[in-house]
Amino acid sequence: MTLRGTLRINNAPGLADAGNGGTTQQDSYLGQLTKLFPVEVVSIYPAGIILLKAVEVKTWWFAWLCVVGIILFRSIATTSKDGGSAQYAAVGVALISFLLWVVVLGGWFLPNDALPSEKTIAIATAVSLVWTWLAPLIVARFEPTATSGAAR
Repeated sequence: MTLRGTLRINNAPGLADAGNGGTTQQDSYLGQLTKLFPVEVVSIYPAGIILLKAVEVKTWWFAWLCVVGIILFRSIATTSKDGGSAQYAAVGVALISFLLWVVVLGGWFLPNDALPSEKTIAIATAVSLVWTWLAPLIVARFEPTATSGAAR
């Protein structure tokens, strides 16, 4: 199984799919949300933070290491199966989702290594609620005919 195209958002139903010879199914709202949250770092980030704190190493850089991982992983996983370009709007949405998630969990990603205040966490939580609703709409706006290897 190849990683290419596995997280590609399909907002245009019924277009020909060069990857399987048929037509693509439009992703549901929930399907899009599932593809836009960076689950590849959901277990890696907290485990890494715990390990780094145990050896008294500053942890802010680990969030940025995860960001690099998300960019690399998602750039491949949102590339169409026939070699088209990645869905960079979806990559950007996943990055913002990750950084919001880090702050909501009480983590931080800036070099000063100060933890966010309760007010910052509350604001990030509120923004996350709105972001969950907006994320698929943002991708649809910038990737209006996004399909898995579709011929356009």
